[in-house]
Amino acid sequence: VSSSSGDDSNNGTSETSAFQSLRKINSLSLNQGDVVLFKSGDSFRPLNSTSPWGSWLVLQSGVNYSSYGTGAKPIFYGSIKANNISDWDNNTGTDNVWMYNSTFAYEIGNIIFNNESGIGIIKTSFKNLSSQGDFFYNFSTKNLFLYSIENPSSYYSDIELAMERVIFNLHNGENNISIENLNFKYSSYNAFDLHETYNVQLKNNWFSYIGGAQAENQISIFGYAPRWGNAIEIWEDNYNILIENNSFNQIYDQSIGIEGSAEAGAYSQYNIIFRNNIISNTEGCWIFFQQDFNLGYPGIINSILKNLTIEYNTCYDIGNTWANGQRYGNNIGRCFWLGGMEGTSAENGKNIIIKNNICYLNNGNFISKSPWAHSNNASFDYNLYFKANA
Repeated sequence: VSSSSGDDSNNGTSETSAFQSLRKINSLSLNQGDVVLFKSGDSFRPLNSTSPWGSWLVLQSGVNYSSYGTGAKPIFYGSIKANNISDWDNNTGTDNVWMYNSTFAYEIGNIIFNNESGIGIIKTSFKNLSSQGDFFYNFSTKNLFLYSIENPSSYYSDIELAMERVIFNLHNGENNISIENLNFKYSSYNAFDLHETYNVQLKNNWFSYIGGAQAENQISIFGYAPRWGNAIEIWEDNYNILIENNSFNQIYDQSIGIEGSAEAGAYSQYNIIFRNNIISNTEGCWIFFQQDFNLGYPGIINSILKNLTIEYNTCYDIGNTWANGQRYGNNIGRCFWLGGMEGTSAENGKNIIIKNNICYLNNGNFISKSPWAHSNNASFDYNLYFKANA
């Protein structure tokens, strides 16, 4: 598949007859053992902005997704560009406040300026827009407002509006899938969501500038809309997952979250390996979280999280992210976070092994654990920790 030189009228079986669009791939019924390759140096954008759970690409069981050719890894963006003068309207009634000229089906949770040389500063209300780069997303009207001393497309050379959308989504029992050598950027939610999947490998991929969307549906729980976003979210009922040789940079929360709430009943997560990855400038390296957010879902008692191996990973400058100063509360960097291990089964928390990792903290804690006993079952061996100014 080549966005730059392909054609959907081709047969898609060679570099010289590549397809062009993700829509074409989505129209195919692929078989076990098929391979879908994306041209190195190309980029792919969202098909539309109407669904946060939908995927740019409909991943099919038994298929290997990777790249071909030389050059940079193919990029899958979770953002849309806003570089045209006509994209912005200053008829907002307030000096230097511009409105994007279309509404959005889902939130803009981050703005990346000038090829990552700058980041927008989120504000909780229109009236708080006062400095260059401040932005506010109105959940009621679905409008985006940005403070700029001139038309934003003139002030900035490049503007990426990161949407609250998952880039690749595995939510329907997909299995036996390999995703390799791809680059995922600028989603303000999670880059990947895994739910009820198995036999999945994510290898040699890059993830950057992920997260930052506000969890509007959590206001009733926390009293405000917390921001969130992991590069990879492994949510309830996944097993045989390998995440290896990937690079994670500038993630709002963690490189990987292994979590669940049991709202739909008890769940199990097991046989998950996170190995030989490089993590930089994230709030945390990884998190295991098995809890019900105090909502009282009874299934949490019978849920199981076991057979997790975290090894040979390098984490550096943890706690120093693009979101510094934009989190609700203080920045709290963490190497490892084991939280809310509420399941009472003897199997819960079994065989959690964290070994041979290196973690350099800019600020925060090396290890955070919940008070529940099962989080103490984890085995920590031969890990190296270093903290700035410690």
